[in-house]
Amino acid sequence: MLLGSVKTNYGHMESAAGAGALAKVVLAMQANKLPPSLNYAGPNPYIPFDQAHLKVIPEATDWPRYTGKAIAGINGFGFGGTNAHIVVKEYVSEGSPDAVEVTEGSPDSADLPVLLAVSAYLPSRRKTAAADLADWLETEE
Repeated sequence: MLLGSVKTNYGHMESAAGAGALAKVVLAMQANKLPPSLNYAGPNPYIPFDQAHLKVIPEATDWPRYTGKAIAGINGFGFGGTNAHIVVKEYVSEGSPDAVEVTEGSPDSADLPVLLAVSAYLPSRRKTAAADLADWLETEE
């Protein structure tokens, strides 16, 4: 697993760290390059990097596509102990090596992926919200 950090580019961003990391990942995907971790001098000796298959990116690297598409996990640790995680996957249109711009309402727009966010403080409420959303999607509305 290749590791990078937005902190080396911006410094401590506290609650905005996740937004900065998302911007960095999207720009890196567009450039097809993993940016280096600035000022990286070596791994922490108390973390078994080799055993955990971890590697910090010391220099700009082509984005690997282990599954055929670029994928990144982003962790954001905000002020007050708030944690968030998101997985971003490269979108490439079917039958083409390059993504094709499709405008909303065009015949091809129905094939585009749609992001639906479900959020709640408790896991039980998230499950209920996800189930309610899934039920609603099955209706004519």
